[in-house]
Amino acid sequence: MDLGEESSLPSLPFPVEVGDAKFFLAKGSDGYKLLSVICPHQGGEVQDEGEEVFTCDGHGWQFDKYEGVCVNQARVRMKAVPVTVTEGRLWALVRPE
Repeated sequence: MDLGEESSLPSLPFPVEVGDAKFFLAKGSDGYKLLSVICPHQGGEVQDEGEEVFTCDGHGWQFDKYEGVCVNQARVRMKAVPVTVTEGRLWALVRPE
């Protein structure tokens, strides 16, 4: 999936939809990634409420907005899809659900 030109990205993270699948485009220490909004804890939806973390609407678990690491359980991470930059454009291999 072509996510657009790197130079024209809005403020990160921002929502991205592929079919019925929802993600946040984020940039961490290892580059760009799509972070799934499905909470790995119990399947709730992770929300961006403007804080420094994403928050699950089901049980309140919180995740770092850059790496997707859970602040409640450091071993837990949001599912991430790597994003590559080719000739100034961002690309992710995502299959619509």
